[in-house]
Amino acid sequence: MRVFGDCKRFMTKTKPMNLAVVDQAVRSAFHADLARYLKKRCGARFHLYSPNAESLQRQKQDLSDVYDSFNVVDVGERVAQHPGDEAEIIRRATYYEERYGVPFGWFRIIDRAVGLGFSPGGYYHPRSVSTDKAPDLGIVANNIRQLDFWEREIQEKEIDVIINGFYFEYFPAKANGCKLRTALSSRNENYYFWADNCFGELAELEKTYTNITQPVAEISLDDAPVLNRKQLDKIVDRSKAYVQFARMVRIAVRHSYRLFKSDKSKQYRFTSDIASLWREWRVLRRLYGMGLPKAADIAGKDYVYYALQVEPESNFQGYSPEYFYQLSAIISLARDLPAGVALVVKEHLPAAGRRPDLFHKQIQLLKNVVFVDVRESGLELARNARAVATINGTVGQEAAVMGKPVITFGRRNLYNFLPHVRMIQKEEDLYPALRWALSPEFDAGQAKRDGLRYLAALRQHSFPMEDFGFHNPHGYTRITVEQAAEQFLCSIGVSAADGAVPPKWQAGLDVTERSIA
Repeated sequence: MRVFGDCKRFMTKTKPMNLAVVDQAVRSAFHADLARYLKKRCGARFHLYSPNAESLQRQKQDLSDVYDSFNVVDVGERVAQHPGDEAEIIRRATYYEERYGVPFGWFRIIDRAVGLGFSPGGYYHPRSVSTDKAPDLGIVANNIRQLDFWEREIQEKEIDVIINGFYFEYFPAKANGCKLRTALSSRNENYYFWADNCFGELAELEKTYTNITQPVAEISLDDAPVLNRKQLDKIVDRSKAYVQFARMVRIAVRHSYRLFKSDKSKQYRFTSDIASLWREWRVLRRLYGMGLPKAADIAGKDYVYYALQVEPESNFQGYSPEYFYQLSAIISLARDLPAGVALVVKEHLPAAGRRPDLFHKQIQLLKNVVFVDVRESGLELARNARAVATINGTVGQEAAVMGKPVITFGRRNLYNFLPHVRMIQKEEDLYPALRWALSPEFDAGQAKRDGLRYLAALRQHSFPMEDFGFHNPHGYTRITVEQAAEQFLCSIGVSAADGAVPPKWQAGLDVTERSIA
């Protein structure tokens, strides 16, 4: 695999830099605008990938000037009743386990359908045909087909960087000396950064943090990140019958359209989709009507705060494949908490309706646990806590920035290197970590200064995405694209000063000062 130094080399090489873009509906426009800029900036070639042939055909008509090839990803058939020779499948799976150094089961974790068993706290997530019918060997065979596909594409097209990849793209990329970069939420306002790998990590962050030697100005955390806030604002009203009825109508229309599709195995069952909405409505009404304690009721009390995370979710199991057992984490925390300190647990609204029956009741059986009103501000609960515990939730970073002691079960959180964060890898480490977090000797002032340094370092690697998100896929401007592109080049080792930015690159870009909704 070729090694690059700067944009000048990109533009003078016999073969230009090749970048693969994994399509995602909400990011399609942004990726196209990013590609336009980088083609002008570096003369790079772009290859678009999607498992959806119809979507690719539409984009081929509109974006032939942007992408140099349009490629259908071979994801196989989810319901593979006759996957092939068992010995050969096992041999290939073993080969990839040894090549990548990870268990093959990791590729199942990230699949909401066939991997639903890895979501003990998401039992009632909608079911698909493949959930019930796909045999284990068929799942393995399909995973192998995807890995074979990417190994072949990276080698044949000499791909240098994959944009927006996940497990199936990252491990073949790494094995072939190819980089992967995905724009992820920095979990602060609407900043994004280019993650180095499929786990959302950023290798240079600790170095940047260390190099900040001057005091950092106060940065207040006033609300959840934009992405979270938009989602929560939509969900909070789903306890109203008319809201859920309207959603049921939309689902019925969508399923009617899908009746004409040949492969229905990748779709959720209609009855499962409808049942999921009904459960969500019922659970939200129950949670709202339980008279659970509010933040004011526990004000002034000593407590550790744990915010439940939604599952199945790539941001959860996908970024923490080593540990994703929420009920176990809560029980361990309740077991090891010093006397007189409570564990405050809050449900996450997007998880309503997905939990197993009696999941919340099981938590409430723990006498030193306070299950609080789901509508309370998680940010305020963290602000008033003695410490915060999490697997890899946003609340962990927020608490770290505030200077709160953080206990994390996730191995790959961006903030794990901070002095006031303790990562738990063994059960016997938890009790000493809790004693440390709750000790009167804990230096909250230093922790606050370190937290602000961390956020300043993270913002150095980030770019603002304006009002972009699932709620507004076009909520960015030309300046957004420029900043994202320059941060991308920097992340792959290209200095911002290398190669002049073409003064009229915007001529082929349709986001010229696009208004923010």
